[in-house]
Amino acid sequence: MTPYAVCLDKIMKKVIRDNRIILCFFIAAFCIVAIRDLDASPQLKKKSKSEVKETQSAEEEIAKLDERVNSTAKVVNNLSKKITKIDSVQTASREDIQMLKQSVSQLQEIVKSFNASLENIRRINGVLEDRAVYADSVNAQLLDQLISLENRIVSLSASVGEFRTVSDFGGDEAASLAAGDSYKERYLKALTLHQKSQHLEAIDIFRQLVNEDKTNELADNAQYWIGECYYSLKQSQRAIVEFEKVLSFSNSNKDDDAQFKMGLCYMALGNPAKANEQFKLLIERFPQSEFVPSAKQYIK
Repeated sequence: MTPYAVCLDKIMKKVIRDNRIILCFFIAAFCIVAIRDLDASPQLKKKSKSEVKETQSAEEEIAKLDERVNSTAKVVNNLSKKITKIDSVQTASREDIQMLKQSVSQLQEIVKSFNASLENIRRINGVLEDRAVYADSVNAQLLDQLISLENRIVSLSASVGEFRTVSDFGGDEAASLAAGDSYKERYLKALTLHQKSQHLEAIDIFRQLVNEDKTNELADNAQYWIGECYYSLKQSQRAIVEFEKVLSFSNSNKDDDAQFKMGLCYMALGNPAKANEQFKLLIERFPQSEFVPSAKQYIK
């Protein structure tokens, strides 16, 4: 090796040795700085994380505010559109409102007219009801008069028949009448009192005759006329009891009369159902009776 080469080799080795020292110095310095940074990094990291969180929270609040602003803006826009529509509709509706007011006024006039007509109808209806009540009352009175008249006719016819029957008695009967103490004479006297409307006196005599001899041929007639007297006194319920007793006599010639008169009594008592029952019994039991046509007219 040449002396120049030996010298260069020494120089390079020295440089390398010196560089190593410098490198070690820089490495040591770097480590010191790094250690310091590591000691200070947690606080820095903490500060940076909190700042990041605050920043994120602020951004979120800003985003929410943006959403609210946008939502509010949409609501305002919708309200603006509705207000615009309402304004246009309100302008168009004023004429309709005026027309409705006119229609309401017309309807009010019509209602007033209807009310007046209704009041008039009510007044007429009241008059008709009063007339109907009066007509019903008149009809009831006419019916009562008709029943009374028919009863009077029947009673007079029966009385005439009774007088004729008794007048036809001869011989011993005539002698008994002359003696003034006969069953028939007292019967005729009671019948005469009934025709004179002295019904209580007639009842006393008829009842005496029935109690005295129920087998007498005039006993059932006397019992019948007791019922007639009570009917004439308008004691229909008592008359029914007396007419029923007539039906207990055998071979009575007054049984159909009594059956018919019971129907009239029930009509006078305002019991048409029972009256119809009696009239139907008359038609069933005594189909040949002279009272059947009248009974058929009364049946409802």
